[in-house]
Amino acid sequence: MRSAQLLWMVSLIVCCTSSVGQGEDALSPHWNQFRGPHGNGISRARDLPVEFSETKNVRWKVPVPGVGWSSPVIWGNQVWVTSGMQGGQQLLAICVDLKTGKTLHRVNVFDVVKPGME
Repeated sequence: MRSAQLLWMVSLIVCCTSSVGQGEDALSPHWNQFRGPHGNGISRARDLPVEFSETKNVRWKVPVPGVGWSSPVIWGNQVWVTSGMQGGQQLLAICVDLKTGKTLHRVNVFDVVKPGME
């Protein structure tokens, strides 16, 4: 597995593991952007795990196809991530169930004819 894919999967695991079973943040029921609902990285959740391994403090794992750079978004019981495939020619939005890790949606957001910065 490529390191970018592994990092992406680990970030999704950590994000979901930290959120499941801890109750919703008293300030906002969603983690809708990088560093949380207020952009400050603060959550009111308590007693969160500080150690992780392939099996320790992990409720579920799901491989995410392609490569992603964005922060996962948690909205209610859904975790949304983005991914680029085929060398950046196909851009996806993928939604998984927060409690089970089951893929709920895989949306082809758009195709890029000529990927890269111009």
